[in-house]
Amino acid sequence: MNDTTEQDSTDTAPGRSLAVADANGGDRKTIVVNGREHAFVGEEIGRGELARLAFPTLGTAGDSALTVAYDNGPEGAPHGLLASGRTTRVLDGQTFSVSVCDKS
Repeated sequence: MNDTTEQDSTDTAPGRSLAVADANGGDRKTIVVNGREHAFVGEEIGRGELARLAFPTLGTAGDSALTVAYDNGPEGAPHGLLASGRTTRVLDGQTFSVSVCDKS
């Protein structure tokens, strides 16, 4: 995972954003984060990148609780929750649901 995700509006339709995680590694894949499609280049993605894609104006989660669930994932782990500090291998068409709670 590369935490230097860049937002780029080139080659994207309205309502879509392009996340380039690693310009040197892998084919471009389409992932869906909270119902929005994103182009992703790389092999793995972590909670921080997914949170930035889901909530670009959120900034750092600080005191927030973050939950990341995924479907259509890799063989052996086709769906599940992404724990803090963990990454998952990205497949074309993989879906992620990211929620944040800043209240107790």
